[in-house]
Amino acid sequence: MELISKISGQVTPGTIMEMLRKGLLNEGAVLEFGKEAWKVLEVDTINKAALLFRIRGERSEVHFNRNGSNMYAGSDIQEYLEDVFFETLPEELKILAMEVPGCFLLSTDEVLRYMPKEIDRIVCDEHGNTSRWWTRTPVKDYRNEKIYTYAVLPGGEIIKDVTEYESNTVLACGLWIR
Repeated sequence: MELISKISGQVTPGTIMEMLRKGLLNEGAVLEFGKEAWKVLEVDTINKAALLFRIRGERSEVHFNRNGSNMYAGSDIQEYLEDVFFETLPEELKILAMEVPGCFLLSTDEVLRYMPKEIDRIVCDEHGNTSRWWTRTPVKDYRNEKIYTYAVLPGGEIIKDVTEYESNTVLACGLWIR
């Protein structure tokens, strides 16, 4: 059984920066900010940076893309993550964000690299209910008229998902901090 450290309580930008500087922030650690939790997926010791992934938070009702495209660039969800969602982040994370706005969906390749086991891909809302979530990787499948991207089901399985519908989902997104 893998031990994952949980860092909660007085998590401040200063304590996170100090942990990065001293090499104490480890991959797999979970940072808690009230009802939200972010898992450390990667630590860049050279640049003193870390990739965080939101594993618990409030649900949002948002389309992937209403214009019929399965491309992440210019999509409704990219705009929402950058313009609306970023502003709702805990102040501690906004201060540490490497880019403003800095939230983004992971690609399917990143999901498989950072979370090879289905159980590692499970995200939940603030009440502990699991949620499906999108990746930014489009599906190249033109056999029918539906537009797909890849999504992760509540149990961690990766599937093709129709992008035209609004989803009441936990926005499982990444954020680079330093």
